[in-house]
Amino acid sequence: MPSGTQFSSTDREDLERRGIPLEEAHKQLRLLEKPPPPVVLERACRVGDGIAVLEPSRWSDLERAWEVAVRKLRVVKFVPAAGAATRMFSFLSEAAESLGDSGRAALEQAADLGDTAASQALELADRIRVLPFAPALATLAAERRIDLADLHHRPLALGALIAGSEGLDLAALPKGLVPFHTYLSEIRSSFEEHLYEAVGYARSRDDVVALHFTVASEHLPLFEKAARRAAKAAGQSTGIDFEIEFSAQDPSTDTLAITLAVSGTGSPEPLRSRAGRMVFRPAGHGALIANLGRLDADVVFIKNIDNIARAEHHRETAAWKRRLGAHLLDLRRRSFELLDRLERSHPLAEVRAATRATDDALSFCRENLALTLPPAIEGLGPETLRSFLVERLDRPLRVCGVVENVGEPGGGPFWVAEGDEASEPGVGRGKQLGQSGQIVESSQIDLESGDQADIFRSASHFNPVDVVCALRDRNGRPYDLSRFTDPSLCFVARKKHRGRSIRALERPGLWNGAMAYWNTAFVEVPLGTFTPVKTILDLLRPEHQA
Repeated sequence: MPSGTQFSSTDREDLERRGIPLEEAHKQLRLLEKPPPPVVLERACRVGDGIAVLEPSRWSDLERAWEVAVRKLRVVKFVPAAGAATRMFSFLSEAAESLGDSGRAALEQAADLGDTAASQALELADRIRVLPFAPALATLAAERRIDLADLHHRPLALGALIAGSEGLDLAALPKGLVPFHTYLSEIRSSFEEHLYEAVGYARSRDDVVALHFTVASEHLPLFEKAARRAAKAAGQSTGIDFEIEFSAQDPSTDTLAITLAVSGTGSPEPLRSRAGRMVFRPAGHGALIANLGRLDADVVFIKNIDNIARAEHHRETAAWKRRLGAHLLDLRRRSFELLDRLERSHPLAEVRAATRATDDALSFCRENLALTLPPAIEGLGPETLRSFLVERLDRPLRVCGVVENVGEPGGGPFWVAEGDEASEPGVGRGKQLGQSGQIVESSQIDLESGDQADIFRSASHFNPVDVVCALRDRNGRPYDLSRFTDPSLCFVARKKHRGRSIRALERPGLWNGAMAYWNTAFVEVPLGTFTPVKTILDLLRPEHQA
């Protein structure tokens, strides 16, 4: 069994080179052999039950408050951008796998029978002229004397010219560098578009907009080249200086995988290369919590690389970012004030003042955070209750924008019972500690359980990854974010590796288990602020077209 695996000297060298302790490797193999239990949902968060609404009467005040505060803060936009574009074009490889180099008639027949990949390949061929890489494709075709009109009748050959290594090779690019939007004088990638959008809310002191992108190490030179060009162009257009930084996932956060049991042996083995070396895999975006924690920032906006609209939509998005930022700062200010009052009430303060401080702190937690406090606190003594509230409030804070659930793949805000891994003093491990609002993905729950599947499907809101975070305590010191992660929320995914079925370990997601013990407020934002591009055909949506 993996839990008893004896690592060879070469294995130990590989682990040491990555900075992975031997005990951590054993722990990973035990988790792969016996995956952690799924998250148990209590109910979906809804408006008035975990989700707040910022009323229109407050919008102007919130935006003014942000404009004043942002000049005194270090603000950074943090964009996970390590994803490759391969999945954006995966329907082409799926269609080619089943249909070969078939012509249009064969694809149309397959599409009529419900073949989604064939239908998507046809749509790509039919609407290629309005996609942002059409000019590059036309130039390539002219250079090679290829008749694009002829390829219209061979959609898969056209797709190969777009995505494959013999053509534009777009599938080999990082997703952030694929052309996204066409303007009169330029074509912008999503990476470039993020710079322009950030001007509307992340313009901090000295008229600087700071952005941090996490990228795959092998793509760093491409991004650095794009950054030099984009910062110059955007700076000339906006009059703003752009400070762009990059980081990669630390190799010490990589995880092992195992092959599924071979018939007759019953013992899964660590996944190895053909040369016999252990295969290490990036452990998902949850590994980025360390990158986030290293930022020199008071406030951080988090947004996915593929969730970016054209410039004419930036105004609404930026307005909502400013409102969320101001709401975060208001909650932070009130948390700090309550912490100061609780501290002053200890140990010999006037009893009435101490009681008011704890009562106000309890009300704040219940009314402003996605938090249901445990029943056990009602029986705590005054000093234990004060300590509990100080610990509960003295945490990183995040405001998560959530949108109406319209069936997009992904997770949403749910109430989850807090349990053994929490550390509230005076309540005790293993006891019911109340409930907290968490962003939960479908992969984290048991969808074969009828009641859990029903709760998940009942969600009224969706997580678009529209997060703003406060990372410093009331003394200006950065929190150690590793203290507020729930390691038990890792999960095991079944994948394929060179034709073999494997189990791969994913660390707790960045906005899931990696932020499990943060203080959280969910706020409803308009659906129009969420414009993801999961496949290349999503660029045909109105928010991505001129």
